[in-house]
Amino acid sequence: NVLSPSAAAELDPSRVSAFFTSEVGREMIENLPSARREFRFTLPLAADRWTGGKGELLLQGVVDLFWEDAEGRISVVDYKTDRIRPGYELERAESYRPQLEVYADALEKIVGKPIKASYIYFFETGRTVKVL
Repeated sequence: NVLSPSAAAELDPSRVSAFFTSEVGREMIENLPSARREFRFTLPLAADRWTGGKGELLLQGVVDLFWEDAEGRISVVDYKTDRIRPGYELERAESYRPQLEVYADALEKIVGKPIKASYIYFFETGRTVKVL
């Protein structure tokens, strides 16, 4: 995807490069041939797990980034641009846990591989938090 001129003007390259020098970013680079970004999906899921109801839900989403490691396990990263102070990343990441659980369920079904880990990367602080 190409950034609009206004979005590019607001982009801080040091915050982007911080991801690629993080442990998770380096792991993604090691597995670059399998990396997929902006992965759009639509998937029926059992409603009972998410709402307690019966039937199915039609779920649509976009996974920011995932890759498969040498053991065939999937790692997922969701980028966040939240305005957050350092030290509050764990608390904020927990609020995104349901989203990452949905992404993990969807990818396991679509890709047919187990999930190794799911992460939130906060551009504001340059910190990665493992959620699953």
